[in-house]
Amino acid sequence: MECQATTSTEAKIPTGFFHLPLEIRLQIYHLILPTRNVFDIVEKPTFLGCSYWYDFFSQEGWDYASEADSEADSTDGHEDDGEISGEEDMWNQADEQVGDVGGGDSNSAGGGGSADEDGEASNGDQQEIAVDIWPEETNPSLERMGVIRSLLLTSRRFREEALDVLYGENIFCIDLFENFDLLEQCFCAPKMERIRHLMLVIRPRAPRGFNMEADVWDTILPNLKTLRLVVMQHALSRYEHFRECDATSMRKRWVAAFASMLECVGSKLPASVALLTDIGGHQRQQTLSLLEWMSHPQQRIRTKMGDRIFKRRGEDNYCSDYEQYVGCAQCFNIGEIVNPP
Repeated sequence: MECQATTSTEAKIPTGFFHLPLEIRLQIYHLILPTRNVFDIVEKPTFLGCSYWYDFFSQEGWDYASEADSEADSTDGHEDDGEISGEEDMWNQADEQVGDVGGGDSNSAGGGGSADEDGEASNGDQQEIAVDIWPEETNPSLERMGVIRSLLLTSRRFREEALDVLYGENIFCIDLFENFDLLEQCFCAPKMERIRHLMLVIRPRAPRGFNMEADVWDTILPNLKTLRLVVMQHALSRYEHFRECDATSMRKRWVAAFASMLECVGSKLPASVALLTDIGGHQRQQTLSLLEWMSHPQQRIRTKMGDRIFKRRGEDNYCSDYEQYVGCAQCFNIGEIVNPP
């Protein structure tokens, strides 16, 4: 009887949360924290709030999601510790489509090199490009935001474990040439060290004097599991341009900035990181050629972000850059000035 009384008394004593195994605690965190979402880095960084990409591409006439995207399931909203940005949900079944991309297994990243002129794999096989399946964007939940903030304020240990999930199991997206300076402004070094999945959007514009800050990449790249590059190169409207045409100088700046970025990433990215590339736009041969020089294994994928930026619908029917040359209005005007009638 005494033994039974002791057991009954002990059963009434609550078990402390941190007495639970780490695996169980992580499962609990996953129930209340957003994971596998895409957060873009904007001027007012927070896990709660619509992202720049969500606002821009949600306007009427900008729905470029593929049919595969609409089949994905939606998830709840996004919250945070008041430090990071954006709102855009990630996929539910990406691991099935792209292999273990979320786990950072380098073996799943495919072979090295990039692709040839017709946009297919460089080995000449007509390989189908794997798709990242994203759920539809959902509005953030204010109620959930309060729960997360309360959790982060509970104790330092709670905060550390929760931030490991928030920063380590979501994808952080940045428009590289437009907002790269915000990366260092929005993230202190300890937070950058927590990031495991990064998406760099490289659009067809490059600022003058673009410079990759070495200390930022030294902090982020060694800790990554996956790096996604969504690239749209600066297009030219004809094969040859007059020297005075601004299009050629803008293209040269873009190529120089993109090559500098690849050189920096290639020298600092660990071999274990899965490098995933989504290349689109009417012209992409320059991009594919630069990627081919990288020794790091890479896998071509198709993302919903890329579908929006590249305005893709259905299949990607890219053939060659040369089919897109139609004529440059500025060169035509320059020609009239240089060679007056």
